[in-house]
Amino acid sequence: MTESRLKQAYAEGRRALGQGDSARALAAFGQALAIDPEDPLSLQGAGIALMRLGRVRDAEALLRRALDAAKRLYGSQHPTVAAIEPHLAESARKLDRTGDTPFPRGRDETPGARA
Repeated sequence: MTESRLKQAYAEGRRALGQGDSARALAAFGQALAIDPEDPLSLQGAGIALMRLGRVRDAEALLRRALDAAKRLYGSQHPTVAAIEPHLAESARKLDRTGDTPFPRGRDETPGARA
């Protein structure tokens, strides 16, 4: 019974995302996560909804949880992992955290560099 409620909430979230209703999608994914807080697909959906709502930091946190949960449940080569990674990369771009440097792009803060 709980699994069917999880699937229903997840399906509603996907429908809402497809219709461009990110707030409704977030609410539906929230219902799914209340049932299973570590469901990677619901975490991913909630992360996407948050990103579309402009809450990029919150989105990134959920997408990281989604990635970790997917790797734990399915292994690192599973298609679910591959589906989450581009959204996590998008959040990093939006937060200006691309590459391995801890510094924003366009600024050289290497010790000893001149501004």
